[in-house]
Amino acid sequence: MEAMEANKMERKGFGISLVQLSVMTSVASMNTNAAEFEFTPSVSATLNYVERVTDSRDNFFAGEITPRALVTYQSNNASASVTVNNRNIYRDTSDDSFESYLTSSYNVQYELYDQSIFLYTNGSQQYNSINSSNLLINDLVTNPDDLTKTRNNTGGLRITNLGNSWVTLSSNLSASLFESERSSTSETAFDTKSYRSNLSLDSGSRFSFFRWSLGTNYREIQRNSGFDTMRRNSFANTNFAITDRFFLVAGFNESKQDLNGVESIDTYRTYNAGVLYQNQNNLLRIAYNSVSEQSTFSENDDSGFYSIDFRVQLSPRTSFSGSKDQAFYGDTESFSFIYASRKLRATATYSEEVTSNSSIFDSNGEGVFVCPDNYLTIDDCFVPDSLSYELQPGEQFTDLSTFQDDINDSERVRKNWVVNTGYQFNRLTVSLQGRRLQSLYFDDTPDSLQHSFSTSLIARLGVRTSFNTSLSYIKTEYDSSSISDSETYVGTVGMSFRIKRDFTLSVQSQYRNLDSLSQFENYQERRFLITLNYSPNSRNLSTQQNTLRSN
Repeated sequence: MEAMEANKMERKGFGISLVQLSVMTSVASMNTNAAEFEFTPSVSATLNYVERVTDSRDNFFAGEITPRALVTYQSNNASASVTVNNRNIYRDTSDDSFESYLTSSYNVQYELYDQSIFLYTNGSQQYNSINSSNLLINDLVTNPDDLTKTRNNTGGLRITNLGNSWVTLSSNLSASLFESERSSTSETAFDTKSYRSNLSLDSGSRFSFFRWSLGTNYREIQRNSGFDTMRRNSFANTNFAITDRFFLVAGFNESKQDLNGVESIDTYRTYNAGVLYQNQNNLLRIAYNSVSEQSTFSENDDSGFYSIDFRVQLSPRTSFSGSKDQAFYGDTESFSFIYASRKLRATATYSEEVTSNSSIFDSNGEGVFVCPDNYLTIDDCFVPDSLSYELQPGEQFTDLSTFQDDINDSERVRKNWVVNTGYQFNRLTVSLQGRRLQSLYFDDTPDSLQHSFSTSLIARLGVRTSFNTSLSYIKTEYDSSSISDSETYVGTVGMSFRIKRDFTLSVQSQYRNLDSLSQFENYQERRFLITLNYSPNSRNLSTQQNTLRSN
């Protein structure tokens, strides 16, 4: 009897999702647009057939109904966007399960004063794979128990170039809360409070021969399930003009950190002097750095070293920059290359940062496509044709790769190579991305090295028909015998057909594979999907994007 009652409740829940579908369809027909406000609803229904090739669990069907809504607001001094997705999934398994998964994101900014002082807040609720090595096989349809719900909310005050001809001030003060129901190292929920402050003062336009800047950065993280950490960095730099392009430079840097729970504060301090060449957007700085106090985290015992910074803009469409220096943990480098044209946008970046999981989820994406917050495929996105493109409310630069870091809040050094390319021309859209990520932890969490690759393609075969395919691959290696290395890949191929004006029918076949000695061992899965999507604003969106592409 209890099983029958549970069955009735689950089917009742699926009936509720059908009501949601009809409500969203009714609301969608009202397509509300105003000068400052836009509401964009959509809804999709998907039928999945899942076949596990090498797993003892049964094959099954799954039905899914997902209402979505994007709300944007724009005025002279405020902008906002909110996205809400509600995935309702019914699985025709032995226990006939029905579950709902709500995901959301928001981004709000309010201008307080003269395009210089802003209040902002942003956040999201997501379901993420606990371990990045299982990312490609963990999803809400087949393995929801291996996902964790995360929430991230941030609010702050940003000041940009506020001042006069004598001095300018730039600052960013923020507080954030990151929550996760589980982590990669524990089944226990954890939350993390982060406080950040960046402050810099720079000489104004009156200082033509002698320029200066000074500032400080502070980050404190408070954990409910571990020790708190802190890092503060202070700097001061001066430039004395020899000519209008050559300068003598001198500076000071100090870093103080408490990252491993010890009582003492670690300190790293350097002084530098050198030369600077600057011509418009091009820059080259070479300096000798004397180490006044060495960090206990560093394996270097040098009393001095040379540092270099450069920035070159070859054209309005092409620029690159880089640096070589030392930080408290050792040698550090960075590199960035960006190219943008009417059809192609490409970036290549290498960066190193000391961060935690809560900081990673608070970072903005570095994609080459501009997509609406509720995009479904790359066919909803476009490649901006300049380096200076400014996002509109409800838009984001999107990294279309399948990638995510392990869910844990340990402090780490992330050394990250990313190559990202987007090509869009007439009937063809292609995304290509590669990544090499090395995570070096300050505590006893095993270090990891991950290589990932993903590509996706959409070919429009006609006005109403398109072909799509994608491939994602992740290889993860751990510096520990207790955690298994793994290789995972997913391949998809499908077709989409636009029915009338607002309906799109899609069919897709997927293959997933994991080679590992982990809990899944050698997991293989085949999946077939049929999806019907209703989006009343899709034609308007495509018209806007085509206009942007032709401008």
